[in-house]
Amino acid sequence: MQRRTFIGGLGVLAAAGSAVFGTAAVSNVTAERNITASVAGDGSAYLEIREGAANGFAVENLDGAFRLNFANDPDGGNGLNEDAVSSFDDAFRINNTGDETLAVHIEDAKDRIEFYFGEDASDGDYGNDTTVTTTLEPGDDPLMVGVRIDLRDVAAAGVFAGDDDFTIVAEDVDDNA
Repeated sequence: MQRRTFIGGLGVLAAAGSAVFGTAAVSNVTAERNITASVAGDGSAYLEIREGAANGFAVENLDGAFRLNFANDPDGGNGLNEDAVSSFDDAFRINNTGDETLAVHIEDAKDRIEFYFGEDASDGDYGNDTTVTTTLEPGDDPLMVGVRIDLRDVAAAGVFAGDDDFTIVAEDVDDNA
């Protein structure tokens, strides 16, 4: 079975500033959130991981590692909202540049972090386990992957602490038959 993996680490660097205004209360929130990932294993893999549609969340470091940065929204927001669910549509894309049909799913994501396939959170299938697998044909448009982060009733530091690795698995459909 050919197996291509993409390993990512989730982490928090610091807390940096946005204000949330309620009906009679003001709460200050500072946050910088990053996910860093790199390609592992199969040097001849035909799987491309790249940034999503001009959203500013995905950047490639000089060392080739891929990073998702939720610290600043290009539309003016800063970081993640505490006590809320934040969705980042089309945060990155997976492209099948090979000749085989691939079954794609995501493993080992944290409980409060979900990855979904599709244009936005309302229509995407969640890919956080092997039961939600999508097929990526050669020549298909790249698969859009969104990220949803649930910070209800938990501090951001509690979500982004420790070993936060996840794996994107793309397997040849013919090898799974």
